[in-house]
Amino acid sequence: MISIAVLFLFFASCDVVDNSKKYEPPIIPPIGGMPSPYQDVSVSLDGQKLIFFRTKYTYVSKDGLNIQYDPDSTGIWICNIDGSEMKLIYKNNKDFIGRPQFIPNSNLILFNLNNQIVKASYNGYLIDSSDIVFLTSAGKNFFPSVNETGDLIVFDSNNNDPNNSYNIWSMDVSGNNKRLNTRGRMPYIRSYIIYYVGLYYELYSYNFITSLNNKESAFNLLYNDGITLPVVNNENNKLIFLANGKIGIFNLMDGTYNIFATIVTQSAIWNKNGKIIYAVLTGYNKNNGTIWIMNEDGSGKKQITYNYGLVLEGGG
Repeated sequence: MISIAVLFLFFASCDVVDNSKKYEPPIIPPIGGMPSPYQDVSVSLDGQKLIFFRTKYTYVSKDGLNIQYDPDSTGIWICNIDGSEMKLIYKNNKDFIGRPQFIPNSNLILFNLNNQIVKASYNGYLIDSSDIVFLTSAGKNFFPSVNETGDLIVFDSNNNDPNNSYNIWSMDVSGNNKRLNTRGRMPYIRSYIIYYVGLYYELYSYNFITSLNNKESAFNLLYNDGITLPVVNNENNKLIFLANGKIGIFNLMDGTYNIFATIVTQSAIWNKNGKIIYAVLTGYNKNNGTIWIMNEDGSGKKQITYNYGLVLEGGG
């Protein structure tokens, strides 16, 4: 999942967002003070279910200083690939929730809870705090990604770094066998290849298997200032990334890439048959932050989710 959203701190006793409190990891501001109701969209391995963090905003002023939301409808949600049967599975309006995703071959959900990586069992009922298992406990840890077999998780962390810098770590789905791999941020793993962003927003790949044999493992794929969060599709050997918020596609076979001129997104991920699912940032209107699907070439755009009940100052 690709994520560049501003995330807010919520209080259970109040339904107004405090915009002065923002979270790591590094983020860009919303367009025109407009928050993104849908964030960090991801898709199940079979391409049938979406999972994402959602804040049900009820009112936003033009200057973005007065933002109200429904605390009982804030947390991790799932729905079908067409947006039907939307369901809240973990209610949390107090903490930073980032990058929720399904762990393949299990009933587990993986996500960021504040500065730590956690997992939780989901059996069709609302996830409770007692269902949550912490996989990390030291340092600040972000951007978890699990491989398609569901046995290896990568993430970035400043744990044990003398300069408080971030590095790419890996661990078992149990949280054991933690291993420092390489310097970088925002990892995504597919078939034991880790794709991540370097110090100057370069795009890198890292072979987890060859690294176990102390062989050269990191390779620079692309330099383009502003690159964030790569996401690979093994079916077409292509990779999605964001470049200053716009969707880019990198061809792993020949090294060519293209950046869409107009689409600005909060997050994006591949689905089956080369489809791209993304949360679009459109500015001050009711479709801001909603989830869409489109073809790889940008055609066939279709809206999946909506901001029902949202009132904008002055309309929009």
